Amino acid sequence: MLRHGSTQNFSEESGQGPLKLRSIAITGPITEETSVEVVRALLTMEAEDVKMPIVIFINTPGGSVYEAFAIYDVMKAIKPPIVTVGIGKIMSAGVLLVSAGNKGHRYATPNSYFMTHDMQCHSSGTFQDTDAQHKHLIDMRDRYLDIMAVETKMTLTVLKKKLLAEDYFTAKQAKKLGIIDFVSLKKPTAFFRDLE
Repeated sequence: MLRHGSTQNFSEESGQGPLKLRSIAITGPITEETSVEVVRALLTMEAEDVKMPIVIFINTPGGSVYEAFAIYDVMKAIKPPIVTVGIGKIMSAGVLLVSAGNKGHRYATPNSYFMTHDMQCHSSGTFQDTDAQHKHLIDMRDRYLDIMAVETKMTLTVLKKKLLAEDYFTAKQAKKLGIIDFVSLKKPTAFFRDLE
């Protein structure tokens, strides 16, 4: 499920007036429906203002790698700065998305947890079919690893080890791995102030 609002106003105690909060919340499994809604929201917000940042809150058990790649590509293609905030659980494909924010503007709350694991394969059909599916899965995993190596401080060797089995870790550990930049609790508007 996704919630987004490009016209919400949050009053600032500093007296600087209300700030238009452009945010997207990705919660639950990452599905084709989620991907369509997130991409639509990102493109709409870019059309409204190419300079004002967009904050994406991520709380997901993961989901389709195809759909995560779709969201990732659009996050990288649009012009507005992207702030990512991991809350609750950031698992599987969700780790890719939280790492995709602008460097220096990727956050997680103190009590959030991360999880990485190897891609799952549910093959069916003839031997040739399953062989093709297996090769495709390896290609997708390699693509995922290449992206994560760019977005984080982890080498391909470290990433491959982490993906051999389920690996759970804290927000502080995610920071050390370069998945996020800060462990922080902030008011929604504070994330925007960082990019001004």
